[in-house]
Amino acid sequence: MTCGVRVSQLFKGMLYHCVGGDVSDVVNKTDCLNKGPPFRWVNCKYNFDDLGQVGRTFRASFLLNAFYTSRIMLGRLYGWLVPPITALLA
Repeated sequence: MTCGVRVSQLFKGMLYHCVGGDVSDVVNKTDCLNKGPPFRWVNCKYNFDDLGQVGRTFRASFLLNAFYTSRIMLGRLYGWLVPPITALLA
């Protein structure tokens, strides 16, 4: 519980990002909102904004790690080519 509170204090609001087209020149919320209507400033599905979200984010990252680790172990056992984790998230 204490760890979750600390993580929430440290990382609250840090996972917002701009969506809606070419965002390569967007640095902050003001830049995003000044670009116009198709651009929006949104938070990630999994974030650290409150204690409940901290738990869900840690659980999701644990499950993804467990899934990918098991794929690597099975892949090595059977000689499969296992794609990098970035291919799974795309």
